[in-house]
Amino acid sequence: MVYDVIVIGGGHAGCEGALAASRLGCRTLMLTIKYEDVALMPCNPSLGGPGKGQLIRELDALGGEMARNIDQEYMQIRLLNRGKGPAVRALRAQADLAGYQRRMLGVLRGQANLEVVEGKVVHLDEGPPWTVATADGARYKGKCVIVATGTHLRSEIHRGDERFAPEGSSDLTSALERLGLRTIRLKTGTSPRVDGRTIDYTKMQIQPGEDLREGFSFDGELPRKKQAPCYLTYTTPATEALVLENLQRASLYSGAIVGAGPRYCPSIEIKMDRFAGRRQQVFIEPLGWETPVVYLAGVSTSLPREIQEQLLPTIPGLEHARITAFGYAIEYDALEWGQLQPTLEIKGMEGLFFAGQINGTSGYEEAAVQGLIAGINAAARVRGEEPLILGRDEAYIGVLIDDLVTKELDEPYRMLTARVEYRLSLRQDNADWRLMEIGHRRGLVDGERLRRMQRRWEMVWAAKEHLEEMAVSPRQEVQEILTSGGTSPLAEPATLAEILRRQDVDYELVVKLGGRPLPPEIAALVEVEVKYAGYLAKEKKAVARFRRLEGMLLPENWDYAAITGLSQEAKEKLSRARPRSLGQAARIGGVSPADVSVLMVALHRERGMKS
Repeated sequence: MVYDVIVIGGGHAGCEGALAASRLGCRTLMLTIKYEDVALMPCNPSLGGPGKGQLIRELDALGGEMARNIDQEYMQIRLLNRGKGPAVRALRAQADLAGYQRRMLGVLRGQANLEVVEGKVVHLDEGPPWTVATADGARYKGKCVIVATGTHLRSEIHRGDERFAPEGSSDLTSALERLGLRTIRLKTGTSPRVDGRTIDYTKMQIQPGEDLREGFSFDGELPRKKQAPCYLTYTTPATEALVLENLQRASLYSGAIVGAGPRYCPSIEIKMDRFAGRRQQVFIEPLGWETPVVYLAGVSTSLPREIQEQLLPTIPGLEHARITAFGYAIEYDALEWGQLQPTLEIKGMEGLFFAGQINGTSGYEEAAVQGLIAGINAAARVRGEEPLILGRDEAYIGVLIDDLVTKELDEPYRMLTARVEYRLSLRQDNADWRLMEIGHRRGLVDGERLRRMQRRWEMVWAAKEHLEEMAVSPRQEVQEILTSGGTSPLAEPATLAEILRRQDVDYELVVKLGGRPLPPEIAALVEVEVKYAGYLAKEKKAVARFRRLEGMLLPENWDYAAITGLSQEAKEKLSRARPRSLGQAARIGGVSPADVSVLMVALHRERGMKS
């Protein structure tokens, strides 16, 4: 029997890839090392935050599962950056790890067209059909394969002088290299886990959750529940002194680790070394309702066990904390830059897709959206349909994948709002409007869900139009409403939209002036669309310029080495990346504006010759 799609790996990328492919009618097999490791969160037990919350909302709009899962299994939820602009606001939730995993495994097992089988993949023969072999001797054939192995390829744990392969580490890299694929070494790390009953929380700042109506998913109101608090404490000069005294005992500094680590989530060793004299935040995050164990976010380390035991008492509240699991760094193989297509299919290897940390990313959310896109495109390959490629102007997902295709990684990639050029247009609050119709056309979003989304935004646009059309004069009643609301009176007639654009005016005030009463979530959307209308218009013009460059498609088999005027570096980078468009070529590191101009001239010449 030949499966339509075989997914290697049961992490967040594997789960979303397997669900997407099977929901699109493909007979799908997911191979995972252990059932209990499905959807595991081996680092901090949270989802969302700036950049990452937007990814989850987009995944949900396209029909993915992560959002629904965390909405049911959260322990705490908050809206971050509430006081900043709407472009950077993002949900973040603490997950009940055991509950999250149980629910995801249940969804996988209940999904039609999907088999979930335990097995460690050790070999992959070129296809299609592709042949996948496991350590127990089983062999499976698939028209498409999604490799979503996370950090399991030739992985090695480092903790002081300790070096060992974790359970589940695989030498599948050897098979990939025989296929001609190139790999690099990367690393990431994790913090100690501690028995929460041994922590003195009175010395820490409590970080409570929020009572929110909406979660990550569009499907219904967020379940109300008692939330577990997180706590905040800080390192001290004693912490810094101890770490600096033992730097050479950390695997990164001893030279034992050669792989690059994540710049935006540095270890405690790097923090103490690079930011001497500055105290660092340590967050205490619960792991689940059924366990007293907590995670110490901000203390990722590869120091020896005995130093970790000495380190915690230097932090207020952790003087008597008992470590239940020591922190460590893990080094692993990842795909070298220049081999991925925007579909997440490997260049020149029909039906072979890669998703998740093996592509050089860091984070559960980044992995999940790659899995979803790989699953959609594997199904499209099987069904003979056009693949799904999202642009940088359409979604955070588009930015993420475009960066993986065009930017040479020297560290694990993390999604940041700063990477997104059009982030005011690509907010978490309008992900459903931007992407749900695409999810519907692909077959992952049902018609009723789409109609509910459309009705929601019809209310937004109608209310916005009403505010732009309705004007009020500076009569006494209006002036009293304005001054009592904390804003200045009118000097002349103004529309309600003009009034709402004032920094100190919210939608509740314009309702008193004649605006339509709306549910809070709809009112919030209207307020953003009205207040930032000018900025959104400017961004729309920038998007139009961007699309012109993206529309200038480059020949697939262009000989860049033969193009006179290109720098040598540009020739090498372009030959490896094989960009789809002039715009994508411009984003490749080492390709200068002068090189782009040369390409534009060469492209016009090429088109002229063909015509």
